[in-house]
Amino acid sequence: ALTNHGTTVMFGPFKGMEMGYCFHPYYLLGTYELELHGLMQKIAMLDLGLIVNVGAADGYYAIGLALQHPESRIDAFELREKAQLNIKILAELNNVSERVMIRGVCLPENLAIAVGDGIKCLVMMDCEGGEKELLDPEIIPALRNCTVLVELHEFAHRGIVEEIRSRFSSSHR
Repeated sequence: ALTNHGTTVMFGPFKGMEMGYCFHPYYLLGTYELELHGLMQKIAMLDLGLIVNVGAADGYYAIGLALQHPESRIDAFELREKAQLNIKILAELNNVSERVMIRGVCLPENLAIAVGDGIKCLVMMDCEGGEKELLDPEIIPALRNCTVLVELHEFAHRGIVEEIRSRFSSSHR
């Protein structure tokens, strides 16, 4: 079925990205997180020097964004060693390994270092509840300058949506 089409993403914001052996059908079809496609198109238009992907998983977004933003450095934070290896493989397959820095755990101090001054920086975060600890502009003031796309996990922290909205109300919409 899909293997007849190879291992290249066929549609969506990362069309043309090589997935190698670490792929799922929804990656190849370009339907992965379809609800984000409009946002990914808007992000593609941003002038970014740095993309920080917290919870990089298999590297789909880290590598896809590296391809979309050929001048940007990518910091991909991922806990799992097997997933880190997948990111490394995808980076090599897509010729972006010199710009993709694979990091382990993301603690507030790591995130503060990664975002720098936050200017021309995108923080993309999906870390299963870790956003409560990490997305705090009182602890990391530079987050106020970043573009932030985060998946919030109410199941992990009841009220997190309102808490994050409140933390960023003066700097983000």
